[in-house]
Amino acid sequence: MLDLKQLSAFYYVAKTRNFTLAETIVGVKQSWLSRQISESKNQFGSLLLERGHDTVSLTPEGQLVYEVVGKLLFEAKIIESLMSEKHNEPKGKLNSST
Repeated sequence: MLDLKQLSAFYYVAKTRNFTLAETIVGVKQSWLSRQISESKNQFGSLLLERGHDTVSLTPEGQLVYEVVGKLLFEAKIIESLMSEKHNEPKGKLNSST
C-alpha cells in the first residue's frame, strides 16, 4: 500500500511535470522520488507517468490517479489542521481569584 509521502511524490511530479521541482516541494532526493514513481507502477498495475527528454506527462490512468490523489492530499491536510487545532486547545482547570 502506498503511503501519503509516496502519493505526494507522485502528485507533485504530475502537477509540476518536473522531477526537480517536485523534489524541492516534497523535500526528498530525486533518486527516492524516481523509485517511488517506479513502485507506483507496480502498485497500480500500469504506467502512470511517461518520461521523455526533459518532459513528464501523465498517461490516461495517471490522470485518473492524479485527480483522486489531489483530493486525498487535500483531505489529509484538513485532518492535520483539525488535529493541530485540537492539540492547541487549552486543557485543565482554570482557577480565577478575585
